[in-house]
Amino acid sequence: MNKREIEEQIPIAIDSINEFINNELFYKKDDKSFGLIPKEYNGYISNFGASIIQSGLISTVAFFESEKSNSNSDKRVLTKLILQVIQEYKKLQVKDVESLLGYVLDNKNIAEEIEEEIINATIAIKLAIRVFKFTENSESQVSNL
Repeated sequence: MNKREIEEQIPIAIDSINEFINNELFYKKDDKSFGLIPKEYNGYISNFGASIIQSGLISTVAFFESEKSNSNSDKRVLTKLILQVIQEYKKLQVKDVESLLGYVLDNKNIAEEIEEEIINATIAIKLAIRVFKFTENSESQVSNL
């Protein structure tokens, strides 16, 4: 964990979350919850870091990118958000990496560095997401990716 990098990534995370909200990824504009984040994401972001420690990076990312998870909201949004923060921070080309799992697998040779990057981005998102309002309803659904 690098505190300086996390602090530099917080504004990137805030901008990325705003972009996800404005691009109707969570809700459509005519939905009463537009502009809010499904409250499940507060738990998902916490579970993500703990899962890396318990299960390992590849297992965690693969689980969160699974289309068949039994969750109220699409966990893949979180991995897309983490990847976007890393891409912005490291100035990576979007076409270079299509998914967080692909990014991890493409960089197995520097696995420890990649794990630290992902943990830093996750912490930045966890801190940044507190700026936004969450839904009250546990039945929230996220639009398909």
